[in-house]
Formats: sequence, C-alpha cells, structure tokens
Amino acid sequence: MKKEMLVPGQLRRKNRKPMNSSERLINEYAQGLISQEHLRAFFKSSTDSERQNILNSLHLLLINVKPTKQELELAISASRINRRSTPAVLLLQKQLNIAIPQILKLPPTEFANSLKLLAEVFKISDTRRRTEECGPYCHHEWHNL
Repeated sequence: MKKEMLVPGQLRRKNRKPMNSSERLINEYAQGLISQEHLRAFFKSSTDSERQNILNSLHLLLINVKPTKQELELAISASRINRRSTPAVLLLQKQLNIAIPQILKLPPTEFANSLKLLAEVFKISDTRRRTEECGPYCHHEWHNL
C-alpha cells in the first residue's frame, strides 16, 4: 500500500474537523500573525453568546497544549491582568481541568479578563509545543497558517 505524503497545512487525521473561525483567530494570535488588540477588538464586537463560543474554543485548544504551571505564571504576567482577578486565581489554585470550566462559567463581566489570560496561556504553551514537539516539518493545519 502506497503511503500518502503530506504537505504543510494538510490534515494528518481525516476525522479532524476544519478549524472554526474562533480557533483560527486564536491560532493566528498564538503565532504572532495578529495582535492582542485585534483579538480583543474581535471579541469586544461579538455578542455574549459568541464570546462564550470563543472561550469554549480556547478551552478545547488549551486541553491539547497541556500548559505547565510555569507557563500559567508567565501568562498571568504577560496578560497584564490582576493576579487577584477571578480567572487568575482559579488558574493558580486549581488544576487546569477544573479551573477552565469554572472560568467559562464566570459572568460576562469577566469575559475580557478570561480571554486575555487564556489566550496568553495558549500562546505561550502552543509556542513550546510547536518548538519542542512539532519542529520545522509540522503538518498540523493550525500550525501552518
């Protein structure tokens, strides 16, 4: 049987759904293709329901990158949110698989801080993942935007 050759940007698994617009935007931010201001403006122009969907996308992405405790600390500093804000406290005091669902249940008044923090966590952790695990010949669609 002939082995199929992959090119950058091509999906390795055929059962993987294509990225939705939120996932693409978050990955563009993580790779430095758009600024935090652009991401925040998009988020701000969205409805509360759309904002919740963006945060849900971040949750799914964060599960895959498996951030370390050090990366959480770096993200809090980089996001410039108060260490005593609810999203930051939850991330520091609870395990990630418990903290993120609790962050997603916060009221809409916490959405902006949640986005800043979770997007930074993803950016830092995904950069490590792209560098250490994928390398220069990565075939992940989301790493080849």
